[in-house]
Amino acid sequence: MIIDSISSGRIRLHCLDPAKDSISDYLSWMRSPDNLPYIYGTNSKMTLEELINYLRKVNDSSDSVQFAISTINDGQHIGNIKFHDIDRNEGSCFVGFLIGKKSHQGKGYAGEALRLGTQALASQFEVTTVRLGVSLEHAHAMAAYRKMGF
Repeated sequence: MIIDSISSGRIRLHCLDPAKDSISDYLSWMRSPDNLPYIYGTNSKMTLEELINYLRKVNDSSDSVQFAISTINDGQHIGNIKFHDIDRNEGSCFVGFLIGKKSHQGKGYAGEALRLGTQALASQFEVTTVRLGVSLEHAHAMAAYRKMGF
């Protein structure tokens, strides 16, 4: 689904539209050997067409929203956050995210995106519970998620 862009502090979240947004960085993150073991549904040979089809599917869905995470100061696309399996009756969803720009990792952008996105979901869909799936082998992610309160 597509919802309005939101911003606070250092970042802006907006739904990725392959017809309007450059997704070349996103494609490179999805192909990165460093990310492959930790991102469900990706592979090193992912094509631009496959990524475009994936984004269209998410944007057309009624229970998922994917945001690009961009910096306010220079508009750089630094990562993505996706809320999926949104259950409006239960008030819950799952979240997954990636700060793909190495220069922006470990600087709190993921936590800021999580807070901003969950505030939007709470106000628009009354989501109060956010669940996270993570590979237990991904030590950096585990540490970051603990910092965020998971």
